[in-house]
Amino acid sequence: MPEHWIWYGPPVYRYRTPDGEFVPEDVVRDYGQASMDATAMQVQDLAAALEDGTITLDEWQTAMLTLIEMEMIRQAALGAGGRDQMTDEMDAIVEEAVQKQSSFLSDFAAAIAAGTLTAAMIAARATMYVWSAREAYERARGVVHGGKPWVRWYLDPGAEHCDDCVDFAALGWQRVEDDPYGGCVPGSGCSQCRTNCRCWLSYSDEPR
Repeated sequence: MPEHWIWYGPPVYRYRTPDGEFVPEDVVRDYGQASMDATAMQVQDLAAALEDGTITLDEWQTAMLTLIEMEMIRQAALGAGGRDQMTDEMDAIVEEAVQKQSSFLSDFAAAIAAGTLTAAMIAARATMYVWSAREAYERARGVVHGGKPWVRWYLDPGAEHCDDCVDFAALGWQRVEDDPYGGCVPGSGCSQCRTNCRCWLSYSDEPR
């Protein structure tokens, strides 16, 4: 995150600028999206290198996993309030998310080796692995706001939405303890839009 952002913990759990102004939440999310966009460009370059034979499939898989892990760490740190705010629980979140994507990546590599995917399909599918880093951001935020009893699923007004996300958003404010989304967070792949999800979660001490 920008070096000039300063994290303020309880009770606000927000970034501030040096002059004391809160950084708008949409600006924080846009920063995270910009990071994923940059990584997506690197993934596209990898797909092109694989297509023209510059790298081997094994090299592609190793490089992909490295990029995914690095983006997961950046997103989790952004959600946590900075690298200094990362806890063991958040590190575990990243590790679990990376392991999940590593398993999927192995299946992906097998499909590439089998010759069942076109270059366009490989590039599109590879990019979805980058979007999965949104899960790390949202789960880290869940830890940070763990003491707040209410949660709400919000739809990004600039994106298309699947039926699952529309249904989640329609629930309005819900008790965290009721697990209203069945363990789902945006980007975790459990909604119909998979990792293409652009939604976000908000937490509160009381519904508003």
